Amino acid sequence: MMGPMGPSMFSAAVRLLCGLVLLVLCTWSAPASAQPEGVDEEAGREYANQAMLAYSKEDYGTALTAFAEARKVYPTGQVLRMTGYTLFALENWLEAANTLDEALKTEFKPLSEDDAEHATTQLNEALTHLAVVMVTSSVDGAKLSIDDGEAVALPATVRTDPGSHAFVVTAPGHDDVYRQEELEAGQELTFSMDPDPSTGDAPKRRPKPKAAPEPDDDDDSSGAGWFPGQGTVGLITAGAGVAVGAVGIVALVYGTTLRSSVQENIDTHNALYDPSCNTNTELCHYDIALINQDGERAQTFQDAGLAMTITGGALLAAGVTLWLFAGDDSEGADGADQASWSCLPGVAGVGAREGASPTEIGVGCFGSF
Repeated sequence: MMGPMGPSMFSAAVRLLCGLVLLVLCTWSAPASAQPEGVDEEAGREYANQAMLAYSKEDYGTALTAFAEARKVYPTGQVLRMTGYTLFALENWLEAANTLDEALKTEFKPLSEDDAEHATTQLNEALTHLAVVMVTSSVDGAKLSIDDGEAVALPATVRTDPGSHAFVVTAPGHDDVYRQEELEAGQELTFSMDPDPSTGDAPKRRPKPKAAPEPDDDDDSSGAGWFPGQGTVGLITAGAGVAVGAVGIVALVYGTTLRSSVQENIDTHNALYDPSCNTNTELCHYDIALINQDGERAQTFQDAGLAMTITGGALLAAGVTLWLFAGDDSEGADGADQASWSCLPGVAGVGAREGASPTEIGVGCFGSF
């Protein structure tokens, strides 16, 4: 028979019970901690599916609007990733990089390993179009503002579009310090900005960032061609010209061969029958009818072949001309192509959901929303 519980045993039991309660509370609350407030999964999935439909049709503006709505109520790793891909397709490099970075870091339904790897590849590609600047300061409380934007505490690493930018560092009790930098795409720059203690003098005038030069509407040196996709149209036209010309040559050769056969038949007829068909009249006239029919066919093939050969040559010349003067109009499509390769329709064997039809959007190829 157990004796009465002593004070030390009672205290230990209380501590054990409190520990168990705390463990249960932590375990219960841990999954919810990663979920942002105001999540509406049903509405978020609906917006995301609408966005995917627009994305598959390369309607990136509509897709971005729908993804933005999905992001408000259901900011999962997949929603953020596809938002980044859409911005990438629109060549909005800065927002694309920031959104893809957010997709890789989110803890709310994070990306799978494969999706994270592809998102990282796209992020690195977007960064080649941006400049990355790391600014430090030895002054406590120093903050950085770029082009009068929101101030951030130093040290800070920021991404920005190429071009001229004004960097301003402020600190309590110190004069503002300014710096102007001309940045290029893909450039990485590190520097320190240390404000001097305030002397009471009037602050220096803040430099203004240089405005980007306005494009010259009359300048045709960009090499973009006469209309979008000109190079592709030129290649298709040239290919059609080659095909039509080849068919024309075949028809012309066949017509010429048939014409030679007709001439041989005429020589044979003249050897067998007299010019007036007085002997074997019926067979003579029948033979003449067959020869005339073959002659008409030969003429038809020769005429059609000549016309098709000329047409094919004209198409080939036009296509080559379009292609030569198209310039390099492929850059604008790179973002869309690279972002959309993983957005193929969900057919069997390409990451489709089980039971998905060939025309259904393959959400499985991105992971589920």
